[in-house]
Order: sequence, then C-alpha cells, then structure tokens
Amino acid sequence: MSVATALFVGSISVIPKRSLRGVLYGLAVFGMLVVSGYTVVQAANVRNAGQKFIGVKTFVQDVENAWHQHYHQPLSYVGGEYMHEWVTFYGKDRPLSAQPWIVEKDVQPPNIYNRHITLAQLEDKGVLLIGPVGLLL
Repeated sequence: MSVATALFVGSISVIPKRSLRGVLYGLAVFGMLVVSGYTVVQAANVRNAGQKFIGVKTFVQDVENAWHQHYHQPLSYVGGEYMHEWVTFYGKDRPLSAQPWIVEKDVQPPNIYNRHITLAQLEDKGVLLIGPVGLLL
C-alpha cells in the first residue's frame, strides 16, 4: 500500500489545494472490497469459479499416480507438450521441467524451461514425457 501511495503522489504534476487523504482512504477501502469479493466468490464456488482447473488437476494427479505405481520414486523431471507445464505447477512432487528453450522462427518457446539439468540426471532419475492429446505411445 505504501508503494502505491508513493507512486500515486509522485505522479501528480500539479500540487492539489485539498488533502488527498480522502481519495487514498477511498482507494484503500475499494481495494479491500475487491479482494474480499474475490475471496467470497472463490470460497462459495459461484458458477464453478473455484473449479476452473479441476480437469488439469485431475490429469496431474493421474500422471503422478501412474509414475509412482511404475517406478516407486518421486517424479523429478517432466517434459514434452504443453500439459507438462501444469505438472510442474500442480504436481505434489514439484518436478522440474526438462523442456529445452527452443529459439527458432515461428516456434513459441515454453513458459518455463530448465538449463541446469544434464543427460546424466535425466538417466538417473528418469523423465516423464507428455505427448499431444490423443497420441498413443
């Protein structure tokens, strides 16, 4: 709040004749109302607001359960298609991304990448690669 106040006051080029205390108080109250309204909507699950990513969370849980059943160790690295990014975020094991940063023309690089992993680490702990939807491996 103090940073926002400093930025607000710093952006004023004409010195006001009245005090800004009322304006700043009103902005603070409005901010608290917005945050409390957001919290109520999420907690009450209005129009499924709190369940927006439930399909992604279910996918991540299924992927981790399959990994644990087959390998009996935590999932350390995950890579592949778009959905692997969600495994790094929602996964209980908090795996690192094994996705390389690709810099090519007309190729969108991933939102996350890891440049500190080695092939030896991937061979030691294993990596889960996620393919496109509908791809049978």
